[in-house]
Amino acid sequence: MEFLVGILICYVIYIVYKKHISTDKKTYSQENLTEFQFEIIQTRPSGKPAKWYGFKEDITVNNITIKDGLIYVGEVLLDLDEYDNDACLINPKLGILPAKSWEHGELLGYWPRYSRIPEQCRGAYLNWLTTNRSEPEANIGCQSSP
Repeated sequence: MEFLVGILICYVIYIVYKKHISTDKKTYSQENLTEFQFEIIQTRPSGKPAKWYGFKEDITVNNITIKDGLIYVGEVLLDLDEYDNDACLINPKLGILPAKSWEHGELLGYWPRYSRIPEQCRGAYLNWLTTNRSEPEANIGCQSSP
């Protein structure tokens, strides 16, 4: 008997709870909804193709001479998506500000790209390249490819 009373109490609680939940539902008309549309238009980079400077090849970028190369320098080196330049490309047309290789690391961001980092970071990176890539105080963002 107690079992049946327990089941009856559970059933009553269920019915009351179900009515409470169904009355809390809100409906929204289509008029209240906002429609969003956006379009991304991305043009492929154009300009002088990048050149690879190998070991023992020197290159001067923005009046900074980098010995022993191992870098791409130019205006176009498409990444895998082929709609942006690769992060490692050093574009000599982009401005720099002189900086020591350990300065301004906090401005690099998580995945730095040479084309998107601030001018002082580009200066610091080029300076780091002149140290034979051995400056112990340089920001870790310089030590992978910017």
